[in-house]
Amino acid sequence: MRAGGEHIHTTRGRAHPLCLALLLSLACGDAGAPQGTESDSDVGDESSAGDEETTDAATSDGGELVDWSFDPVLGNPNLDDDDLGERVDWLELPFAEDDELVALVLPALPPGDEVRLEIAGDSEHARVWLDRPGAAPVLMVGSGNGTATPENTLAPDTLLPPGEPARLLVEFGAYGARATLTLERRVDGAPTDTATIALEAAPLLLTDHTLPAERVWVARVPVGCNADGDPDTEAYVEGFVAALGDRVEVVPGEDYGCDRWLQDELEFAVSVDGEQRRLETAMDSIRDRGLDDLPEEALVGVDVAHGVWGAGSANTYDYFGNLEVSPPVTVDGVDYPFGRVYYGTGASQGPHEALRAFLADQAVQAPIELDSSWLCVSHVDEWISFVPDPSADKGFRMLYADALEGLAVLDELDPARELPRYALDHGYPTVGSMQSDDALRAYNEELQADHLDPIRAQLMDELGLQPADIITVPMIFEELGGLCSGYASALVPGMINLIVANFGPGDDHLLVPDPFFRDPAQAQDADPMIAEFRARMPDSLQLHFIDDWSAYHLLYGDVHCGADVQRAPSPTPWWE
Repeated sequence: MRAGGEHIHTTRGRAHPLCLALLLSLACGDAGAPQGTESDSDVGDESSAGDEETTDAATSDGGELVDWSFDPVLGNPNLDDDDLGERVDWLELPFAEDDELVALVLPALPPGDEVRLEIAGDSEHARVWLDRPGAAPVLMVGSGNGTATPENTLAPDTLLPPGEPARLLVEFGAYGARATLTLERRVDGAPTDTATIALEAAPLLLTDHTLPAERVWVARVPVGCNADGDPDTEAYVEGFVAALGDRVEVVPGEDYGCDRWLQDELEFAVSVDGEQRRLETAMDSIRDRGLDDLPEEALVGVDVAHGVWGAGSANTYDYFGNLEVSPPVTVDGVDYPFGRVYYGTGASQGPHEALRAFLADQAVQAPIELDSSWLCVSHVDEWISFVPDPSADKGFRMLYADALEGLAVLDELDPARELPRYALDHGYPTVGSMQSDDALRAYNEELQADHLDPIRAQLMDELGLQPADIITVPMIFEELGGLCSGYASALVPGMINLIVANFGPGDDHLLVPDPFFRDPAQAQDADPMIAEFRARMPDSLQLHFIDDWSAYHLLYGDVHCGADVQRAPSPTPWWE
């Protein structure tokens, strides 16, 4: 249906713990040494005193008293391209515009003192440079350099002047990298003060629907875009622009192989360092169709990174309509302030193991696996979503599909109501023709009992939800034939497959599939399915019903499948 291709990508793994040690002498002569106590560059940010894991300042063996305590170093991985040099900054020497490095300033030491540096933990993805005013930084420890060599041992003419502070730059090469840096002060060659500093790279966080939207992306596939005669997305895009104006970024589909499935290719995520500076990441799925080039061409650059986890042929579980995250929750006394990631799996399939391992390794969003194998496309966005609701105790409601309620709404309608679009594309000319389809009714009852109810119970347990936290959305599924024989898909466009575009109080929007349970010539207010959906939604949300019938619905997708949202990160410090 939406076949994937091959993509070669190397994912990081934890390095075996190793220690790296070098001597940093601050007591040599100053011949040829650059002057000054601070770098004039904009690189990094300072980490200062206060970490309880480090030693006190006092020395007891003749050395002068020096404050030898340091805060943890909390940084973003240096995976963007701040100099627009078409190379990840981790592969470059530090430069002035590189704002992912964090400065660690050592106090000035008396002449003759030395500092020994050791790094342990994920040393393949953490390293420390000596920042030298007016000269290129020198690599001290980390990035897998397990032994001291002439290349990374400071020569006398590169040392800092005696008695002046040294400015170190800490750099990370992977999300969630963890290491420790031990700084041992030596007086006359004897250890005097020791501090062990935690080095922590920010995890990669998916952003949930309650976080403020900043930009909405949609793919425009124009009429006649390809020779296959696929339907255009013009009405779909026009609906977004009418609702949100210039806050919509329209991707020209003709430049990307007429690929319309933006959500399946791209997921926006974010990291923040100890100063709340952002690094955005365009997560790129391994489906590798036309839109595969979009992140590299339109997104990667200053403070925007690009990541792919996995390789080889993709299955439907690898597509990012199958990767979502809940709002913040508390489960059995455990807080998840960034929500919990969830995705669908089948009996022997699921997202690529590299992606699953990476998401688990980030830890703070503790992934949940759900059975989505009963659906043809098998994506979690087909029957689950979340919307902000300031009137709710938790600040949100989970939207959850309910087939029995879909049948109940159907049964309340006039059997004579004509359904022109369903007549043409699904074989149901009237409401009565659906009501009298015993096989359709039995199939939806079976889905409710075998899948929807058990998964709802699982989500309530794993997200700590109560019935009041959930809004059920009436939905009617159909059993497909052909390549998807025996699997389910939305018969009535899945209004739960929506986009949340929340720009602030009074400016929060839902873009929802138009169910077309009426003559298309009639206004949307005449649609009983729309009326039912409106009655269930929070009053704070502005609802827009988007025509995605030909562009997505008949291709087994809906509104969420063709769009993506960039959001502001949570202000909650991940390190706490």
